[in-house]
Amino acid sequence: MKTINYTEEWSSDRIKELTMSRISHDKNSSKHSNTIRKMSIIAVAAAVIAVSGLGVYAAVTYLTPSEVAEELYYPKLAEQFEIQTSLTEKGSTDTAATAAAVITEPISVTSGDYIFTFLGITSGEDLSREFEEAEDGSTYTVVTIENADGTPFDRETYYANVGMQRFFVTPLIHGVEPWMGGAAIFKDGSATENIIDGKIYRIVSCDNIEIFADTGVSLAISTGGIFDMRAFEYNAETGITTPNPDFDGSSVVFEIPLDPALGNPVKAAEYWAEREAEATATIAESDLPPEHRKFVYMFENADWTDVSVIEGTTKTVSPDENGLYEYSFGEIPGISSGGSLTFSLDYFNLEYNDPMISGGSQITDESGEIVNLYATRYTRNDDDTITFELVKLNNVPEYNP
Repeated sequence: MKTINYTEEWSSDRIKELTMSRISHDKNSSKHSNTIRKMSIIAVAAAVIAVSGLGVYAAVTYLTPSEVAEELYYPKLAEQFEIQTSLTEKGSTDTAATAAAVITEPISVTSGDYIFTFLGITSGEDLSREFEEAEDGSTYTVVTIENADGTPFDRETYYANVGMQRFFVTPLIHGVEPWMGGAAIFKDGSATENIIDGKIYRIVSCDNIEIFADTGVSLAISTGGIFDMRAFEYNAETGITTPNPDFDGSSVVFEIPLDPALGNPVKAAEYWAEREAEATATIAESDLPPEHRKFVYMFENADWTDVSVIEGTTKTVSPDENGLYEYSFGEIPGISSGGSLTFSLDYFNLEYNDPMISGGSQITDESGEIVNLYATRYTRNDDDTITFELVKLNNVPEYNP
């Protein structure tokens, strides 16, 4: 008689073995949701929250992770969640400490105007309905978002109105600053969501996070379409990220109960080395489209000491309590509709009184031809304020392809 080792049972390889032995590969046998909204989650830049209350809301009925996967047309994932639930029921007294990541009941946190609920998480290979997964499989997280006042989200209104509040979901790797890669563990990551019974249900996929189990992983959900550095507080001593209570928005951080034994320091180190290589890789100029080649040539051959400041864009900014500098500018006729950025000195080695040029953009004529370039100039002052301003070239280099 076989004795079940639950640590093994919940590993990606074992789950895959169990799953693939039970799943029919006929996609036509599964119900197709008429949703479906997909988004890339590779960008790293902004969003999270102030937690006001934590607890399970027993009176609220949520779809199970398997039901969500079925509604969003992830038949293989739905089957895996069913297997995971079955295993939990079989070993409820043993799996709490040793399972890879078991959420036995919805965990809800209210923050600001929203309730965020962590429904389930699993990892494995060949669970996507259409996306190519990483070599070691992917992690799939299921969450739901609802209005704290009970007002249901209306699907037609929500997705038709681009100005309505959006949300960002990401795992956070302990020991790595979110804005330095800790929240950027997505290669071919994706998110699929739909509004069901007035709640937003979302499935987020990313690279397999089990290799980081020994260091720990959290799950952050926040208002905003991208990652906002202002929303988090990172503790360098503990390596843990928590919501910033002073952030003007909503955010929560859930601990993911991963079994530390699943951690793989060797693969984790390889992962970060690969990420570093990707970040420093350059694209061959010949691979760029013609207009991009022109822009790159002009930017690199421009004399950025011979520039004019664009009127109304100069601002001197002090750091906030988290050491972040916020800069924004309004519409510039013929150049830009406006923009904003949040800047940390950790990003660049910004020397005192030594201006730095970054973020070049093009100015085009009515035909779309590039006629000039502009960029953001940063100057770190003696009092640690930073002067931001947009500058454009006085002499535009001639393009000679």
